Amino acid sequence: MTNRPPNVLPPRAGATDVPIAPAKPRVQPPTKPKPSPMPPEPLWHVILLNDDLHSFEYVIEMLASVFGYDL
Repeated sequence: MTNRPPNVLPPRAGATDVPIAPAKPRVQPPTKPKPSPMPPEPLWHVILLNDDLHSFEYVIEMLASVFGYDL
């Protein structure tokens, strides 16, 4: 028996006496995270003008419906 390093396999039967080293493991490159489907919406600046044609209740209802809030 010959002295072989522990990471070298013995030769196969019938093969020459050349040691075979194990293959290196295949490592997958890190994957990039997928971008979000839609970027966030920008912030809004809302200016309300006071007039005599629209009541306070009407303005609140319209703001809630435009910005997606339930009352």
